[in-house]
Amino acid sequence: LIIIFLWRVRAAGREVVVELRVNAINQILVAPVNSKWVCAGDDLVLDAELAPSADKISWFLNDKALSADPRVDVTPTSEHGLRLTIKGMAGEDAGILKLQAGSGSSETHITVVEAPVGLRLRKEKEKELEARWNLLPENRSLGFYEVQLGSTSGKSSIKVDWDSSRVTKTESNRNMFKDLSPGFYTFRVRAITAAAVADKPEKGTTISVNHIPGPWAILPEPVLLEAGAFLTRGLVDTSIMEGETCRLSIECGGTVRGASWYLNGAKVSNDYVSIEGETHQLVLRDLKEPGLAHVAWKCGDLETECMLNVTGKPPRLVRGLQSQQVLPGTDVVFSARLSKAGNLKAIWCINALEIPESNTRIIPEQRDELYILTIKNCSRAENGEIHFELPLEEGNSIFSKATLEVEKPKPAIDQPLAAKTVVDEDEDAKFYFFCDPSKLHLVKWYHNDKLIKSSTKYKIETTESTGEAVLTLVGCSMNDAGKVEARLDAEITSSEFTVNQGPAKFTCSNVQKMSTQCGQSVDLKVTVSRSDAVVKWTRDGEELTDPRISTSEDGCDKILKITQVRHPGDSGIYKCEVVDKRKNDAVTIDLEVQKAFETFLTPLQAAYECVEGDVLVMECEVSAEDAMVQWMKDGVMISKASKLSTESAGLLRRLKIKDADQLDAAQYTCETLHDKTTTRVAVNEPVITVLEKMESQSCVEGGTVSFELLLSHSFRKGFKG
Repeated sequence: LIIIFLWRVRAAGREVVVELRVNAINQILVAPVNSKWVCAGDDLVLDAELAPSADKISWFLNDKALSADPRVDVTPTSEHGLRLTIKGMAGEDAGILKLQAGSGSSETHITVVEAPVGLRLRKEKEKELEARWNLLPENRSLGFYEVQLGSTSGKSSIKVDWDSSRVTKTESNRNMFKDLSPGFYTFRVRAITAAAVADKPEKGTTISVNHIPGPWAILPEPVLLEAGAFLTRGLVDTSIMEGETCRLSIECGGTVRGASWYLNGAKVSNDYVSIEGETHQLVLRDLKEPGLAHVAWKCGDLETECMLNVTGKPPRLVRGLQSQQVLPGTDVVFSARLSKAGNLKAIWCINALEIPESNTRIIPEQRDELYILTIKNCSRAENGEIHFELPLEEGNSIFSKATLEVEKPKPAIDQPLAAKTVVDEDEDAKFYFFCDPSKLHLVKWYHNDKLIKSSTKYKIETTESTGEAVLTLVGCSMNDAGKVEARLDAEITSSEFTVNQGPAKFTCSNVQKMSTQCGQSVDLKVTVSRSDAVVKWTRDGEELTDPRISTSEDGCDKILKITQVRHPGDSGIYKCEVVDKRKNDAVTIDLEVQKAFETFLTPLQAAYECVEGDVLVMECEVSAEDAMVQWMKDGVMISKASKLSTESAGLLRRLKIKDADQLDAAQYTCETLHDKTTTRVAVNEPVITVLEKMESQSCVEGGTVSFELLLSHSFRKGFKG
């Protein structure tokens, strides 16, 4: 039986069919026995016969592969027979022994007997059983052994009637039991040990010996003894190739008389039959006619049969594919020769992709035993592995593979452009590559997919002695970023082009000069190339901290505003610098503040008011620090007096009145040569309040007493109380 699974895989517009063939024919002709027991320390021996097509043969003990076990030896016993030997079995070796051959398998239950002696019970003749035991090294010096044979009414019965006998160590290690009735029999044996009373007896001393029985070694499974014949293993269906030898066998017990083999109903001559103990074997040699045959073994009422499948020998590969190396555009032929012709269809693949029948350029064909693949006008697409497969009816396949190397023509471009080119804004970018000097005139340059020619923006140069081609982009801008390509016939080399934003710079004049009059407000303005540029202002190399000075931005314009410029303090060299680590750019502005008419930047308040006895300060601000002022009271110039004083601090001008009284109430004026400011001063009487009251007091008659109180203001008028 051959089971075929098909999968269809569709990817990238191509369909691939994957076929899996599973050969389910039993490849084990004669399996090992179903169960086997062995004494600890003895060797385990099992025989099996496999089909000629059997492959992947493995032995497992308790699911562990025996291939690496140094105790294991597998030897052939015949053309298809195998014998497994495991030396020195131990208690942990008990379990399931499995034979795996292809998809077939068989299992044998292994029992390891741990006892002083090993033992075996077998049927010798009808009504006879032979018991044997093997002496283990530690028991070979014992005095004698006790042997018992028990008869049970059934295999599962517990009750056993034992017949005992004793055997010395000088006798043979086996017993023969005769004239037995049919039934189940179990055998056991134990050693009788000798223990000396004294370890080192003196000469002439009599030694007394105690005989101590050892543990029983019991046969794990009863043996069936019957008067008639019975089958223990029958025939199984077998498959074999033509020209090979087929061995079919059965195992039987009891009395077997008149057994015969039959092939397709005809009795087989005894020349092809062999009998060894309980095994009857039929040997058929050199089977040449493929087909099915019926095989039977009969003995009285006993009969077993099987089907023998003789298959034709599959073709084999005589000559496989040969690797080839060709140039593009040539035709190439691959061929595989088999041992014989057939009508099997081959599968050809290139780089694991099956060649469809619709392909008119790649043509597979068969000429008797020759399979041919022709590739016309091959290209680099066919470069790789060519795979030939011929699926056989038995489920196997014939394989062959080779390598097709389609040589790549020597490129005209020897050294390509750099993969990436990065420059800063306003810098020149240079692109170069090397090619065949004879083809320099065929080179075409492209910038962002547009063909370019030599100009003020693009400079194209070549050097015939070295084959170098150079393109220079002058003064790159942000819009130039993209891709630069050089094309030579069908070859293309390209470079990703990046233009980084360069440092900001001034687009206005780097040296400027301005003038203004004192007291005016002025804007110093410069223009940079980028609105996000950061600038720093200084005057005569020092930072600007005056609150009258402020900075602002309007797009790319950077503005420094000075309110009410002063003479000469605001005059100087103002410098504006771009803050950038890569490159510094600066603009200097020479500002001259001219002296103007002295005016009042901040006049006096319209009116001042105070309380008698207070100090009053009047303040105004002039346009120039060196401006001269004159203070007037009711139109009369104020002369120096102890209670009146004047002060000058930068642009500030002050008049201070100490201990004001009603005579100080008047109109005050501060005058410059060209300007003046006037105010009115009012002096009010204070509102007197008691801060601390008088306290009650007592005194003696004729004494002096004082009363005190604290007022909020002093006063000049008389006190009434």
